[in-house]
Amino acid sequence: MGEFYKADRAYLFEEVPEQSGHWSNTFEWCAPGVTPQKDNLQQVPPEATERWMEAFRTQGSLILYNLEPLRKKSPLEWEILNSQDIQRVIAVPLMPGGQVAGFIGVDNPRYAIQDDTQIRVLASFMMVRFRRERKEWQEE
Repeated sequence: MGEFYKADRAYLFEEVPEQSGHWSNTFEWCAPGVTPQKDNLQQVPPEATERWMEAFRTQGSLILYNLEPLRKKSPLEWEILNSQDIQRVIAVPLMPGGQVAGFIGVDNPRYAIQDDTQIRVLASFMMVRFRRERKEWQEE
């Protein structure tokens, strides 16, 4: 996904089981020369992701073209993204049963920034895979 969007990073966040509303980066791919951020993105508080959760529920995805307007509107979100040199984001939720259980995204995409189709397709495939694995696990 990161290569398709010519992004700096591609990632998966999952909700922290013991801390409702908190999110941790559980998988990260980085383009050559890009500093990994996974270790810095553990137990991200709900205040930093509330705009994302609302966008996931109402629009099905979040596309951020410019970080600067968030400086005043959502300072914690701005601080987290800015500290990673992020200016643009495409993110989509993983929503089994209509609830956001995780999300995948790409940072600083340079290709198809207005098009979240590819990342939505990946999210759909991931949900099918998660359901299959969960069913197999329950059957064992």
